[in-house]
Amino acid sequence: MNRFLRFSLVLLAAAGLQSCIKSSDVVDSGSAALDNDNAIKQYVSQNSGTAANPISFSATGSGLYYALVKSNPTAKKSVTGEEVTFAYTIYNLNNQALDSSKTASLPFFVAGFNSLLPGLQEGMSLMREGEKARFLIPSYLAYGSQAQTAINLPANSPVRFDIEMIKSRNEEQQVADYVTSPALITSLSLTTAPTNIIRSTSGLRVIKTLTNPTGATITSGQSVTLNYTGQTLRATAPFDKNTNGTFSFTLGRNELIAGFEEGVLQLRVGEKATLVFPSSIGYGTKGVQNSSGVYVIMPYAPLRFDIEVLSVK
Repeated sequence: MNRFLRFSLVLLAAAGLQSCIKSSDVVDSGSAALDNDNAIKQYVSQNSGTAANPISFSATGSGLYYALVKSNPTAKKSVTGEEVTFAYTIYNLNNQALDSSKTASLPFFVAGFNSLLPGLQEGMSLMREGEKARFLIPSYLAYGSQAQTAINLPANSPVRFDIEMIKSRNEEQQVADYVTSPALITSLSLTTAPTNIIRSTSGLRVIKTLTNPTGATITSGQSVTLNYTGQTLRATAPFDKNTNGTFSFTLGRNELIAGFEEGVLQLRVGEKATLVFPSSIGYGTKGVQNSSGVYVIMPYAPLRFDIEVLSVK
């Protein structure tokens, strides 16, 4: 699991940030919590910046200390369901850097889903795009009694996070960015972004990659046989696929998610297409979990399906 996450799905695209955090791990003893709070107060008193660049910490009711280092007061805050991208550096309270994000693979998470360490989640909810902040997080809001050996952070340690909130994108922005992204262009063996994008009012984008103007049309109530591969927009591997020509379903019975069925209805037999659509016509706010309770598809996740219509009857 990712070291920042409370769940076992790796949302944050940062290598080496893995740790299994259970609820029992983030409950410290009273003495450890008191030691944390005292250590943070001492840090605040000794690290107030300079006269030219003062650092003023505020305490929240939870025990988090927060200082805004760079303000962007007119920028947006993230709202539930948006994908938040950020940069970070982790320090101990001796100001020793322990770990940091990499520009080529910045971490991200779904806002409002409580998927981060509690103190980090709370702190980032206070930030706007383009802002930088410093969080002092007691262990009971961070890693608790679980030592982070990969970054040399002992159990029950308070931690400092320096955070820059890069951007927060709603699903429409994620989909719009994706259909012109290098990832999509490369996967479709194109040299430029596709121009034949059909957009519907539901947010669905249909990109035909093989046309067949004389193929049979498809209507609700018909049984359709097709090949498909499904993935989230950030993924490098599919969460599901069937490419051996054995998958069939009947349109109009709500057997499949709405975005998939809507996309199929826009094709003819013998055509191939890439469908990209928001979670409102996908798996919505609940996502999909496997039998172990691990998210295969996160809530609020826009999706991509590559499909080939083989036959209808």
